[in-house]
Amino acid sequence: MPGSVSPFACGIWEVTGGAEKGGILVRSERLTSSPAIAQRLETGAVVGAVDVQAGRLLYELLQGQGPDTGWVSIQLQDRPLLQPLADVWQVTGGRERGGIIVREGQETTSPQMPERLAPGSLIRGLELQEQRLRYIQLRGTGPVAGWVSLGSPGKEFVVKLDRQETLSSSVPAPGGGSSSTGLEPQKLRILAIHGAPANGTFMKFQTAQLRAMLGIRIADWVFPDGLFPWEPGEIKTTPDLETYTRRRTEMEARIANGKPWKVWIPLSFSEEGSAPVTDMDRAMQSVRHVREMLDTQGPFDVIVTFSQAACLVIEIMEQLRIEQRQPQWKLNVFFNAPPPIRDSGPFSLRTVMAFGLEDPWYYVKPIFP
Repeated sequence: MPGSVSPFACGIWEVTGGAEKGGILVRSERLTSSPAIAQRLETGAVVGAVDVQAGRLLYELLQGQGPDTGWVSIQLQDRPLLQPLADVWQVTGGRERGGIIVREGQETTSPQMPERLAPGSLIRGLELQEQRLRYIQLRGTGPVAGWVSLGSPGKEFVVKLDRQETLSSSVPAPGGGSSSTGLEPQKLRILAIHGAPANGTFMKFQTAQLRAMLGIRIADWVFPDGLFPWEPGEIKTTPDLETYTRRRTEMEARIANGKPWKVWIPLSFSEEGSAPVTDMDRAMQSVRHVREMLDTQGPFDVIVTFSQAACLVIEIMEQLRIEQRQPQWKLNVFFNAPPPIRDSGPFSLRTVMAFGLEDPWYYVKPIFP
């Protein structure tokens, strides 16, 4: 893979062929005689082209399902398999303010996102209503999705690129090189912390649809493993605690790829029906471990958690509040969070809380500030 070429230097493409076979064939190398990858690149997926040679395209997956990268044919005989993506827009305004305003809804009175959409970002238009564009981000910095204005009198905020412009360098430049759009990729960094019991591999599976939906293949995802081993408990508990004590199924073990089950906050049970005892020493050890990760492997833009991992992040935010420091990341996404380790004040940054109505922990939702 030519490391000096931006994934967007050869354009943004949409897979249009292969519907009858579940997608198009992907190979590990440019030659059509090279080994095929078992998974196909699904019809409708969006890719950023890294290199184009002799009708073959090396891509990086942005949206949809399929291998993260590989070589595909642009057309099969006279039938196109990929076509330049329509409805691609580039942010041109807001340079003096660090980007343009993004709102949650179409109306200009709807809530404003805390971040702006940075100049140079590439977005896919999903809906256009009265000079307002609903988008999903393909590349750049700022909210992944939302509504933006096309411009103000005498000034454009976003400009629609025609199909030829999105291909800016799909044809190799003279001498065999590739020209560049001048847009350098700015990868989003996401820390995804699993629940209990689980592991980093299991969390990858749990976030697969989210990652595909957001088109976040241009992001670096980090999936750490918990510090402490877990074993199933041979004790009858309430439904909310059975998620912790029950033996994992064969399917769950396959998803975890046979790796050991881990927890961040160990719980112990003395008798049936009793409340679990939280190992606070080990819980705080996990908190320190995650804080160290944030310091040594950061900065991160987003933290995504499942189950008890939210407790670690809430505790870290509370510690930072006491230290009169601001979190260095920008957004929390908590799935099925249990009660926090201790009482805490209002969250110090934007947090998305996701609970399923049938989830046994749904009852704790009202306690969060």
